[in-house]
Amino acid sequence: MVIDAHVHADQYENRVDAIVEIEREHIKTVAVSMDLSSYREICSMADLTSMIIPGLGVHPWISHRFLDRLDEIDDQINGAQLIGEVGLDRLWAPKEYFETQRPVFEYFCRKSLRYDKLMNIHTKDAEAEVLEILRASHIERSIIHWYSGPEDLIKEYLAIGSCFTLSVDILRSTTSDGISSLIPLDRVLLETDNPGGCSWLYERAGIPCDIKEVYRRAAKLYGLPLDEFESVIEQNWLRITSQKS
Repeated sequence: MVIDAHVHADQYENRVDAIVEIEREHIKTVAVSMDLSSYREICSMADLTSMIIPGLGVHPWISHRFLDRLDEIDDQINGAQLIGEVGLDRLWAPKEYFETQRPVFEYFCRKSLRYDKLMNIHTKDAEAEVLEILRASHIERSIIHWYSGPEDLIKEYLAIGSCFTLSVDILRSTTSDGISSLIPLDRVLLETDNPGGCSWLYERAGIPCDIKEVYRRAAKLYGLPLDEFESVIEQNWLRITSQKS
């Protein structure tokens, strides 16, 4: 079994084909949501396969839409398997919405602590601020999604219990090679961020099986045979989720 630790499964053009591929290739798929509607769509997909793990979140790009609607999330968050995608974005989000991101993210941090939920976190150009909030919120386990920020903060994230994902950019990017060298083997997970990850980088729609290419490249970076590397990643996942496969 391989694990794709960050996917927008509801955005696949053909969800049925995606589910068939996920099942056939035994891809444990951590399906993060953009908002409540997205979460409901992912839950509908998860009803069809145990290989999809739904995450409930509000993406920082649209946090302004939910600042006054967080009570709508209260009734569902305890039943969610994990929280995500949440976080801060100071690069791609419109500047006029920056100030709404933090209170929404802090809300999810409080819920993570209260209900002991794993968080799947977006940090783009806000890595230091996200770290500060996680510390202040006493979050002891999180997945830092597709990290590309300052290398000197990686140690500090590791110190508070975070894992990091490597994504589809490692198929070409030497920047990711440098970041991967700073992430201990027992704190790494892999993802595609598909279908958008490959669409953004390689101008083609991403598919579930792209995660297998990420595994092959990452295994080489860490100097391990592929089957041994797959076992390590599975153990990392089990450790951070405290669940059995």
